[in-house]
Amino acid sequence: MRVLLFMLAVLVTAAVYAGEKTNAPAIESFYIRGKVVQVLDDGILIEGSRSTSEDRQLILPLIEKTKVMRKTIDAMPDDDKNLQRVQELVSLTQFTNELVEKAEHKGIYFVTGITDSLADGEKWKGTVYYVDLYQYISVSGVKKTVRRYSTSQTERNAP
Repeated sequence: MRVLLFMLAVLVTAAVYAGEKTNAPAIESFYIRGKVVQVLDDGILIEGSRSTSEDRQLILPLIEKTKVMRKTIDAMPDDDKNLQRVQELVSLTQFTNELVEKAEHKGIYFVTGITDSLADGEKWKGTVYYVDLYQYISVSGVKKTVRRYSTSQTERNAP
């Protein structure tokens, strides 16, 4: 009897904990990839594209399918290549590229928390979390405002 009560208590506790966990607001992450424009003391300016995690989850399987189809067609002898398969690959590639274009937002982003030693012109990509806005003075002396992201969830401000 004690074992049953203990098991019931564990299940109730787990259910309550799971409910609290699912009711908590999700922290949206983004994926940024691009070129380092300027390395500053408190972070890095990156010119590139930003997409949401949800967009990437939808697009990545299409990109993988395109790669598999391309390898399969490339491995076939020339006389066995089916025109229909090649046309399907071209259509899928165009569709995937259009989705990527729609999902990615191009711009300049300020990212903190990057531990890599980067220099101007190098490429960087990674998952980040929106923090707030960041102002800086460009090389030409113009004051600019961009979105600030962090590689750490803990730096993120509450909405």
